[in-house]
Amino acid sequence: MKTMVRGFTLVEIMVTVAVIAIIAVVAVPSINNALASRRVHASAEAIYVHVNFIRNESIKEDQNLFLSATTGSNWCLGISTSNGCDCGTIGSCQFGTTEGLIEHNLAGTDFPDVSLSASVSSIEFDSRRGTTIGGGSTFTLSGSNGYEAKVIVSTLGRARLCGNVGGLSSC
Repeated sequence: MKTMVRGFTLVEIMVTVAVIAIIAVVAVPSINNALASRRVHASAEAIYVHVNFIRNESIKEDQNLFLSATTGSNWCLGISTSNGCDCGTIGSCQFGTTEGLIEHNLAGTDFPDVSLSASVSSIEFDSRRGTTIGGGSTFTLSGSNGYEAKVIVSTLGRARLCGNVGGLSSC
């Protein structure tokens, strides 16, 4: 009587490993492309939230607030009561009362391979209406593979997102 041996042959295992390797080689560029798109989209959403936060805080605190931008690949945004704070320096960008100063910065290091350019280096938000004093601004975020998103701040202080990354309308 013959005994049945159960299991896989060496050829079956080698074919399975080869198929998995081919799938991995095809999938890795797609994953990298999706991650690059997502980084640009996430950084644009973070700036959008930051702009809405400063607008609301300006009205709530009843004081004009400035949003200062440092551009380039090592970018950051900072909120302060005076123009031109350096968001790269701890304690430079603060707002609030003397009893409760708040430091609220957004750092580009949280979004690797995304660079920022801005039409102006700072925006002042009016404490009465939340409008911008001196006009709005456009923040452009660029990533690898040609991905780009913009956060456009109008003179009314309202922000909107657009770009060529998933889920955003074209500019």
